[in-house]
Amino acid sequence: MDLWREVSHTDDRVALLLSSPVAAAFLVRARTENLQAAELADQGVATALAAQVVSELNPWWGGSAARRTDVLRAVTDLAPFARGVVSDERTRWWWQDVARDRQFWVTDARVDPASFDVAATVSVAWNTYAQHPVFDECVDTSTELDVRGEAEIRSGLHTELSDLVLGDWAPTYPLRQSRLRVAPSARVYEIHSAADWHRLARRYADRDAYRGPDPNLLSAAGLDHGVGPAWERVAADWDGVHLSLFGLLTALYTPVSTDGETTTLWTWCCERTVWLRNVFDEITNLPPLTGRPAPPQI
Repeated sequence: MDLWREVSHTDDRVALLLSSPVAAAFLVRARTENLQAAELADQGVATALAAQVVSELNPWWGGSAARRTDVLRAVTDLAPFARGVVSDERTRWWWQDVARDRQFWVTDARVDPASFDVAATVSVAWNTYAQHPVFDECVDTSTELDVRGEAEIRSGLHTELSDLVLGDWAPTYPLRQSRLRVAPSARVYEIHSAADWHRLARRYADRDAYRGPDPNLLSAAGLDHGVGPAWERVAADWDGVHLSLFGLLTALYTPVSTDGETTTLWTWCCERTVWLRNVFDEITNLPPLTGRPAPPQI
């Protein structure tokens, strides 16, 4: 498959699912749990399952490179299952562009969503390694899930706070929560595949900040994050960058190379949008999150 072609056909989506480690682990786990398209179309179930397999493939767990290889081998017999899932109309939301009227924000960052702008940086290696702007200079949202009222996992960001994900986010509660409605005029770059991240990273690359593969990441997981975008350059053309659920499944831990330059998205652990400036036409503050969300039973 031509990685540069828009992913718009079932064959393309099946090929990406079968060649991406997180997607492969997702399908293998779903098959093991006897989950069918109906269950995987459920936003709460799919989001929680994705969080589980992302954590299982976490680069800092020993043997993560071997696990990626194992799931890619194990998924080879699941092509009919993958086709059935992505051809089901109920899973179309997996590759939906950002839902502008359903953005949920939960944060411990010191940023005012009504007034912020990503600042220019000069070859900051951390931004390239973290693949993210400084957290106090941007807003991260995730689509509010269509789940039951008593569910504590209300968005992908909530999975990062739960026991589903092994991550670095260990905030002090309570956390701010808001619903944000995004203006129709907001310019959003969409990531639905590893190739989409590759294009973003190379087009806006801060090559001065890339000092070669991080030795620890390379040693622990066999991953080279590669060049990353200078976010103030991205902000010249885009107001936000959205990673869909399908993008999470097919881009995370999946290297793409062009002209000897490799990029690998490795730090974004859920469906999310990174906003680089205020493009919200409505901000509704909600009661704070007072403790770690309880994950659903899959």
